Amino acid sequence: MNVTALPRLQLFGDAIFRDENGEPVQLPKRAYVLALFLLHLNSQHECDRAKAADLLWPGSPTATVNLRQMLLRIRDAQARAPLFAITQDKIRLLCDEVDCDVCEFNRQIVNVTFQSALEIMDLFGAGPLVDCRRLDTEISEWIYLQDEQMRSALVGEICGLLSRPAANEAPEAAFAIAERLLQICPYEEVAWQVVFKHHAAGGHVHRLEQAYERCTNALRQELDVEPSEETRALYKRLRYPSQAVSKGGPAEVRTSERRPEAKSGIPRLVILPPADMLATQSPLAALAGLMLEDVTVGLCSLRSVSMVAPHTAWRLRETFLESEDSARHYQVDYVLDTSLLTFGEMNRLTVKLFDATSRTILLSDQHELTALSGEQCYRQITRSIILALADAIERAELSRYDEQDNPTAYFWFLQGQKHLRHMDLPRVRRAKKAFRRALDIAPDFAPALSGRSRALRHEWLLMGRGEADLLAEAEGCAVDATQIDRLDARGFREMGLCHLFRSRYDDSLACFDLAEQLSPQHADLILDFAETLVHSSHPDRALSKMDRAIALNPVPPENYWWTAATIYFQMGRYQECIEAVDKMNHPMPALRLAAASWALLGNKAKAEACAQQVLDVYPDFRIEKWLSLISIRSAEDKRHYEQGLRAAGFR
Repeated sequence: MNVTALPRLQLFGDAIFRDENGEPVQLPKRAYVLALFLLHLNSQHECDRAKAADLLWPGSPTATVNLRQMLLRIRDAQARAPLFAITQDKIRLLCDEVDCDVCEFNRQIVNVTFQSALEIMDLFGAGPLVDCRRLDTEISEWIYLQDEQMRSALVGEICGLLSRPAANEAPEAAFAIAERLLQICPYEEVAWQVVFKHHAAGGHVHRLEQAYERCTNALRQELDVEPSEETRALYKRLRYPSQAVSKGGPAEVRTSERRPEAKSGIPRLVILPPADMLATQSPLAALAGLMLEDVTVGLCSLRSVSMVAPHTAWRLRETFLESEDSARHYQVDYVLDTSLLTFGEMNRLTVKLFDATSRTILLSDQHELTALSGEQCYRQITRSIILALADAIERAELSRYDEQDNPTAYFWFLQGQKHLRHMDLPRVRRAKKAFRRALDIAPDFAPALSGRSRALRHEWLLMGRGEADLLAEAEGCAVDATQIDRLDARGFREMGLCHLFRSRYDDSLACFDLAEQLSPQHADLILDFAETLVHSSHPDRALSKMDRAIALNPVPPENYWWTAATIYFQMGRYQECIEAVDKMNHPMPALRLAAASWALLGNKAKAEACAQQVLDVYPDFRIEKWLSLISIRSAEDKRHYEQGLRAAGFR
């Protein structure tokens, strides 16, 4: 019996449509973008023409005309092999009449096995619509988001597969899968661990060492992090099997010399991210971590609980679990431990609240997560966790979380938050796009407005502060966020920063006063308050706020030390300024301050050495231009900066 071949629609890699004889059918590039859009839009795979025109020519006054012309070209081209059903009002993708690689991907992703893993990764290849990504910026960003969703689903499923006990029973298959996965995501530590075990089992010590070096380089380049403690311990155990490996906490974690604030009768809570997030960097685990960050922000509004900031929680996860001394040192009373469990095709986020001293379990719950359609449950899970914790602390303060936000909008909000972790232009723009998607779905979603404001302000900074429209739009989004939700500190925080960059110092401080009242335990917000105070020439108050921020986040990220260095320099405490810069793993942004401090301490050699490092990276740096760009209220403080920079050798 002969089976008639179907036309073939290829959307992964370079997009192409072939008829039943395998001959190419010439279609406009935007037709493939439309096909992918319709494929995931709804069960009917159709939309009206206006929506298609807005996707393909966003913001263009000729979008409708452009679409009409494109549809005429499609009608002529697909006479040999129908792909779209086009009516006066609608466009529908004829999924049942074509063989489509994305449809095959969607079928396989729900049940990845050791037999199908390589096939589905080969099918995915370099991702969707590779040759359509230069059509224009908006379409490129949209394709990137589709790529990220499918890539996240794929990597999450493959990592789950490699984490199962069956991987140890089929080591050769697991190794082949891990090697292929690393071509898609070179920083997936679950895959690297499988590779390590394979080389060690074969007695290939040199290959093991090379693999560990490649793993370390990939993590540094892609994520700017070191391998997790679990990966390092596994490597040492495999490389030096005769030596016992210490199970202590990570030695390289730099804890602040500042002690946490003294107890004031307010219980302190730490929310620990899933171990999978730290060990594997799997997208599903990372998304769970972002949800927990949002839980932390929500609980920061409580007056009856003090929160440990997420950065410290991530860095000290194991020490909080294993050592009561750590809980005492950081004044932690309650610990919320979280983990990801995989049961076949089902992923569950488990949360367990316990007393840090007695280890008594006070709350235990599970929430189902999925990688492809999970956006329908993320917001509900976040709300559920917050309310469960608030039952034990102060539920009334979190009444605004009772509102039912659109869950898909919340999914895009989380994607935007993820991209904003990186201060580079492509990812900041992806964050801006993700927040825009959230607002298209839920225009009154205040957190997405605050997030878009932050993304626009970061873009303005990265563009050299020359695009005034970006800062104006950022301010507008912040204002809208505060008008929609007067109890959400994030809008006032962003409005305060916009005022700061416009040199409206009193307005900026007023916004931060209100933001701190709304979220008194939000460490990053308080640090921004400290930065605003130092630019407003109130270094003593700034130092007090910085101490408070570090008390809430005692293993802080690097921008804390940059702010600290700025405060110390303005106060004339040059040695402490230098020590703060030295605590940064990547000190380049603050090296100007270190150079000026060494110069004002009289150490010309070290000042010039720091200055030369800056000039090697920024050869066009000029003092007058830099001072004209930064917001400093006091002319005397500006002269202080200028004096130090000139003494260090800058011009």
